[in-house]
This record gives sequence, structure tokens and C-alpha cells, in this order.
Amino acid sequence: MSSITPLIALGQAAEPASRTPLVIIGVYMCVLFGLGWISSRLFRGSSKDFFVASHSIGPFMLLMSVFGTTMTAFALVGSTGKAFSLGIGVYGLMASSSGLIHAACFFLVGIRMWSFGKKYGYVTQIQFFRDRFESKKLGYLLFPILAGLIIPYLLVGLIGAGTYIGGVTRGMFPGTFDAGAVPGWLTGLVICGVVLFYVFSGGVRSAVWANTFQTIVFMIMGLVGFIVIAKGIGGLAEASELTRQHAPEKLVREGLMTPAHFMSYMLVPLSVGMFPHLFQHWLTAKSAKAFRLTVIAHPLCIMIVWVPCILIGIWGAGLYAEGSLIVPKLPNGAPNANTVLSMMVNKFMVDPVLIGLFSAGVLAAIMSSLDSQFVCVGSMFTNDFVVPMFGNKRFSDRQKVWLGRGFIVFIVVITYVISIFKPMSVFNLGIWCFSGFSALFPIAFAAVYWKRVTTAGVFASVIATAVTWVLFIHDALGRAAGEQWFGVKEHGEYLIAGVMPVAFICLASVVALVGVSLGIAAAIRHNTWVDYFAVGLGIAAQALPNFIMGPILILTFTLWLGLLPGGGWHGGQWQYLIMPVIALSTSYMGSIARITRSSMLEVLNSNFIRTAHAKGLPARTVIWRHALKPTLLPVVSYLGPVFVYVLTGSVFVDMYFSTGGLGQAYVGSALSRDYAVLLGVTILYGTLTVVVNLLTDLAYAWFDPKIRY
Repeated sequence: MSSITPLIALGQAAEPASRTPLVIIGVYMCVLFGLGWISSRLFRGSSKDFFVASHSIGPFMLLMSVFGTTMTAFALVGSTGKAFSLGIGVYGLMASSSGLIHAACFFLVGIRMWSFGKKYGYVTQIQFFRDRFESKKLGYLLFPILAGLIIPYLLVGLIGAGTYIGGVTRGMFPGTFDAGAVPGWLTGLVICGVVLFYVFSGGVRSAVWANTFQTIVFMIMGLVGFIVIAKGIGGLAEASELTRQHAPEKLVREGLMTPAHFMSYMLVPLSVGMFPHLFQHWLTAKSAKAFRLTVIAHPLCIMIVWVPCILIGIWGAGLYAEGSLIVPKLPNGAPNANTVLSMMVNKFMVDPVLIGLFSAGVLAAIMSSLDSQFVCVGSMFTNDFVVPMFGNKRFSDRQKVWLGRGFIVFIVVITYVISIFKPMSVFNLGIWCFSGFSALFPIAFAAVYWKRVTTAGVFASVIATAVTWVLFIHDALGRAAGEQWFGVKEHGEYLIAGVMPVAFICLASVVALVGVSLGIAAAIRHNTWVDYFAVGLGIAAQALPNFIMGPILILTFTLWLGLLPGGGWHGGQWQYLIMPVIALSTSYMGSIARITRSSMLEVLNSNFIRTAHAKGLPARTVIWRHALKPTLLPVVSYLGPVFVYVLTGSVFVDMYFSTGGLGQAYVGSALSRDYAVLLGVTILYGTLTVVVNLLTDLAYAWFDPKIRY
């Protein structure tokens, strides 16, 4: 009897629930099989047709495919669960900003990249970046990063689908599965199999056809389901009133999120500018005019989908607070927000046929993104890894198609296995994925609008993005609460200094991109505004020694703005390190920048550089292969003494910020006549000076082949 009680508590009858919804879902899967078979008959057999549909997609299908591929479980299951947790402010977090920013990205970046892709025959964005910056190595760097970011995006779909179907099918198979529900592993297996079939057969053309059909299905069924749920509660006014009475905090943004938290979310929609699968959909357009409908109608489509999901989420919060909606618990005892949509459907949709149709719509939204991403990873593997490494002539057109298909199967298997063992919040998983793509957006924007962006700047931006993303996600997911290095969890979200990690990841990306590009441009474009700007910054930095910078930073960021703590170590927490690091390094950074500029100018005027140019070598090859090493000789010479200066100069920094470093120990031992400590620190300084100078001398041989020891 006790085993039946939980099912009754969840609103399920003691008898097995009707399996009609599952039958309807099965019929829908068969329809997709048929659609995939029909579209595969139109496949022309070429790699261009498999990867970009021969640039033959018109305005309506482009809108449906682009919108469908951006609407995943993140938009349906995830947004409903997030609204259940954070309230109505979730709409502003993602939907309103996404509508505007997505359209701007399509217009400013999408059309330009489509024109380059059609002109030069690109099928992936990495091909564009590789040619734009004349670097194969950049392609090899971007491929694993983009492929790695796509996997969490795929997980969003599989985890969301498994959670939703598990909630809808509760009680259908008592004694067969846990709680009588279809398990997530089985749902994921079926979805992967269906999507893999039509993608494997027809490539991106099949994905576009399926996306168009599925987008229409989930938009129609989503509106129907919303109306039915609203009527089940008693109408729109009654549902909102119920939430106002039992969960009023869900109807306002204040209290659950700060303005800084809210504004930092606006960086997340920039991810569409770097989605590989979206770039591939852009390339399928027949002409630039095909983008018009997408730019205009995309924000309206987002509103049509997100508004019902957000309202269902906050209504669910009111019902849960009232006690009339039972939501399954997570292992930590908190309600599982991912199941809110399925629980609302179970509670208010009585007709099994209607439940089945609505569930088919939810799966349509999820699968309309999975298929595009599957094609995308196969295209990237073939065109961005295998072909550049082994040569284009080594593979026939047919072999390229099969290479893409093989990698698609590999990624599907990997993603499916991970989805079984690593379940987590659909919304938060999506945010981490989008944060990585958002931080890479500056290189896409700079590639089409900034002529002076450099290859080194792009490398620095990609590496900075990868390092900060891995560091933050490890801190958020790999460390226990209370032991995290950078941020804390508030209302289920990992925040750093009150904002989303995407803000700091994007900042690192932009600083690396702009800083490195301007530094190189200052030497290459002598006596231009770029040169004057860089030199001015260097002089300003050099004119501010650490005993001046320290008080300025404390006055500005601690006493006036109150953003950073004024001193202390506290186990090396990041917020206590920012000002000491800036105070200690600013002056030396200015000196290094000026030395690098002067040395680069001298080397660029050398005879061997003129010879390299006369041979017809590209400017980037001349700079990075021939001019860079000689340029760094004076810099290396300066870095040796600087290391010692940093140690001795830390006396002032330690005193100002109370960091308890060697400088403070050195001064304290001298004032207290502690000769043992004083002697020990002196010997340490002397030993480090000798060792660093030795390493500097040894480094000369690598930078200058004429030097031998």
C-alpha cells in the first residue's frame, strides 16, 4: 500500500494511467521519420548540399529553422522552471533582451557572414575565421572549444526531454519503471535515434524541413496548452490572483535579483552570434533578402513562446505554495524545477489526447535544435579538422559526407551517455553553454567590422575565454558550497560580485582581444592614433608607482565606491587580490609596453625584415615568425630585474593592503631587530635574483640563434 501512496499524492490514479499520450508521441515520431525520408530523397549527394543545402532556403523556412534551433528545452522546460524559482523577472532576463539582441546579431553579423560564406564557399564559421586571420592554427584551437560548448547545449535538450516525459508518463507503467514513468535514458535514446535518422539521411536540408514543421507544431500546441492550463486554474485573472496571494514575490523582480544581476544577463543572448549551428543555418539562405523576415519576426516568435512558459512557471509557484501542486524533490530536498511544466500539464490537462499533442509540441521544440547541432558538429569535424589536416584533395565529396556522418554518431553517443549520469538544472546548464559562446562573440564582431584586429588578439581572446570559463564552471559545479573561490550561490544561481560569470568571461575576452591587437598595431602603424593611444597609456601607467597607486585604489574602490575590500589576505580570495595586483604591476606593465614598442620598431626597420617582405611573405608571417623573437630580447632582459623589483617593491603594497607578504615581513623584522628573519629574507631575495638572471641568460639562446653557450 505504501508504494501506491506517492502516486496518489502526485494526482495519479491507483490504476495505470492512460497511455494515449505516449501513443500520440509515437505517431509524431513516425511522422518525423517520414518527413526525414522525403527530404532525404531531395539530397543531391554533394557535401555542399549535406552541410548548407546548396544555399536554397527561402525567407519563411529560414525564419522557422533559425527560430526553431534557438528554442530548446532551455526555452520551454528551463524557462518554466526558472520562473517557478525566480518569478516573472525571468522574462526580462532572457526573453525581452533575446528578442532585441538576436535580431541585431542577425542583421549586423549574420548577413555579413552569409555574404562571405556564399562568396568563398564556406560551410562552417571556423573556415571563415581561418581565412580571415590567415591561420590554420586558429581553426585547430577553435574546433575543440566550439565542439566542447555544443555538448552542454545538446545535454539541455536530452535532459529536458527526459525530465518532461518522465513527469507526463507517471503511473503509465507501474511495476515496470520507477514511479511508473518512462525513464530519462529511454526518452533520450528514442529522441537521439529519430533525429539521427533524418539528419544522417539528408543533412542540413532534412534539419531545415524538420525544423520548419516542428516549429509550427510547438508554437501552436504551446498556445493551446497555455489556454487549457489557464482555464483549468480559473482564467488568467484567477491564476495571477492565486499567485499574488500565496507567492507574491514571484510577481516582482525586486528581492529575487539585483539590477546588476539582471543587467549582466543581457550578455547571454550575444551567444547567437557564435552558435556554429546558427551560422550554418545562415549559410543556407538563398539571398540576403531572406533575412528580412527573420530579423522582423524573430522577436515576435520569442514573445509567443516565452510569455506562456513564464506565466505557467509563476502560476505553478503559487499552486505549490498553496499546497495544491506536488513537485518531485531533488536529493537536497528542494523542488525539482525541471518538472514543473510536466506537473502542470498532468494536473490541468485531463484529456489524454490533448496531453499527447502538447507533449509532441514540447518534444518538437527540443528536437528542432538537436538536429541542427548534430549536423553542425559533423560539418566542423570534416571541414575544420580532417580536411585541413590531411588536405582537401585526399577526400572525395562522398567521403566528406561520410566523415561528417561518422562524427555525428560519435557525438550523439557521447552526449547520450553524459545525459544519463550528469543530470542538472536545464536552465543553468544552458546559461553556462551560452556564456562561453557569448564571450567568443567579440571575435565574430571584430572579424567583420574591425580591419585592424590581429591574429594574436584573436588567439588571446579565445584562450582567455576558455581559461576563465573552465575556471568559473569548476568553481561553480566542482566545489562544495562555501568553499568556492570566486562566487557564491544565490537563489540557485552562481554569482560573482553579484553578477553572472558571463560578465567577467566577456570582459576577459574583450580585454585580451583589444589589448593585444592595439599593442601590435601601435608598433606596426607607427605615428598613428593607435600608436599615440598605446604610448599614452604606457606613460600614464609608468608614471604611477605602487606607493601612489595603492592609496588611489583604496580611496576610489573602497571608500568612495565600496566595491572592493580595503585590505587583508583571507586565504587569497580573489576580491582581496585585485587592488594589490594592480598597484604592484601597473608601473611595470607600462614600462614593458614601451620597451616592446621601441624594440618592435627597431626590428621592423632591419634589413632581414625588408628581405622577408621582398620575398612576398604575408605581413602576419613576417611579424610573428621573423620579427617577434628579436623584439622580445630587450623585454626578457628587463623582466629579470623586474622580478626582483616586484619582490622588493611589495614592501609598500604589503603595508597598504595588509597582505602579510615578504615585503611586510622584511620591514617588520628590521624594525623589531629580528635579525634571523631579516637575514633569511635577504638570502631569499639574493638567491631569487641569481636564479632569475640565470634563466634570463639561458632564454637568450632561444630568442636569438646567434647566441650560444
